[in-house]
Parts: sequence; structure tokens; C-alpha cells
Amino acid sequence: MKPIAVLIYGFTGAGKTLFGLSAGQNWEDGTEIRPYRYLQIGAERNKAVTIPDANVKRFTSPQLDSIRFMDELIDYLKMVKSTNMKAMAAGDEIPIQAIILDGVSELGLLFENVHKTVEGTGNKFKVWDAMQEKLFALMQLLDPEELHAHVVVTARVGERRRELKDNTGRVMNPGDPEYMASDYYPALRGGFRLNLPHYFDMVLYIERTLGAVEIDGKRKTNYPIHQIKMVPNREFLVKNTWEHRWLEHDGIATLDNPSFDDVLNILEKIN
Repeated sequence: MKPIAVLIYGFTGAGKTLFGLSAGQNWEDGTEIRPYRYLQIGAERNKAVTIPDANVKRFTSPQLDSIRFMDELIDYLKMVKSTNMKAMAAGDEIPIQAIILDGVSELGLLFENVHKTVEGTGNKFKVWDAMQEKLFALMQLLDPEELHAHVVVTARVGERRRELKDNTGRVMNPGDPEYMASDYYPALRGGFRLNLPHYFDMVLYIERTLGAVEIDGKRKTNYPIHQIKMVPNREFLVKNTWEHRWLEHDGIATLDNPSFDDVLNILEKIN
């Protein structure tokens, strides 16, 4: 099937990075599944995972003094798109078949704070306008069919903003729009967070829980399980473009410890 775009979000330690990396390498033995690049944003790190240096591209501003990292990220994705398109035109194997961006929440925080340091805080709307412009450009480039590569983006989890009123009933802080019915959603500072889910085929919530598993023929209880919500529910924002076919296929609402290809294999069966 054609390449897909997945946005996976959750709390720290839920398994976002590991799921994203599984689009490129086997998390058990480190073997490469398909050629990929891991785009590390700011201070996002997972020391438990070994990634070949050649596959890692880092975008940050260590001194918080330049927003050049955002343009470098956009330029890099343009290069990936151009390289892949040339390979396709020549009938060669696509050189980069998966992009993992870890993660968009850190990207927003980094851009916001660097922009305020560089540009000042005199115009409070300037940073949000600038961020929206850059994120919009980024999302156009992360189109998997344009890149000819699978795309996995990670995000932290945010809680729906509630309307806050004072004792007189005056609104002090407006809440999120009524159409944001879920209590939790991918975290991103600024108004672009309302647009973010639209750019992905799947928006999945992952959490760490405890359960029974079998390892090397032995049953273990209270063992960590990284569980992904695959179909929408009221509590978590979940998007599955293939929701109806997914439910008709086997009705699995959650997957335990899945890799990216576990999800991809199910999609290939139902499509």
C-alpha cells in the first residue's frame, strides 16, 4: 500500500519513540527494516535505544539564540523529497523509506522560546504567527505520498482546555472549541494544534499499563505493556482513516506492544 502518516502521542515513557523507530528498525535486534532517518528535535532523547549515527539528524538551538533549526529541518525534508523523486524517476530503490520526527511538541516549545529570545515579547502574536507559518510548511513536506516514505511523528499528551470564569461569570480564559470533545489530544503550543491531526492518516494514543505476557514460554504478570488505542473514543483523540474497515476486520480497539509494521500489516489485509 501507499506510504502512510502516523501521529502517535502519549505521556513520557509510554513508548512513542520506540514505536516510531520501529518504522525503520527492529527494536529487538536493531536490524534495519527499511532505510530511514530519525529526526531528533531539541532535547528529545531515548538512551535505551541504539540508532546508527548515519540515520540520525538533529535539529536544535543549544544556546536558544537562533531559529535556523526550523529552516534546516524544512530544507532537509525538501532534500529527502527531491532525492526520493529522482530515484523513482530512474527506477531505483527509494533511498529513504521512512521518516521519524521525534517530536512535534518539543519542536513547538523550542521554536516558541527561541523566537521570544531573539525577537522579544513586544508583539505577543508574532511568535504564534511565525510558528503557524513554519508548521504549515513542515506539514506540507511531511505528506507521505509527496515524500514517497512512511512518516511517523511523536507528540506529548495535552489536556483539553476548560473555560475559566471569575466570580462574576466573566470568562478569564476561553476553553477549547466544543468540537474538541476528547479530554486528551496531541500537545502543541499555539493555535496550530487544532489543525495538526488533519495532516495524518492515523492519530494514535499510546500508554504504559501492566498486564500478563508470555516471554520465552513463561507467563509473567504485572508486566509493562505499551498499549495503543486504535479507534476513537471520548477520552482520547484518536483518528483512524480506516476505522470502519478496521472494526469490520477484527474489531481490535487496542494493540499491545505493536510495531509500526504490525499496524501496517493489518492495514494491508483490510485494504
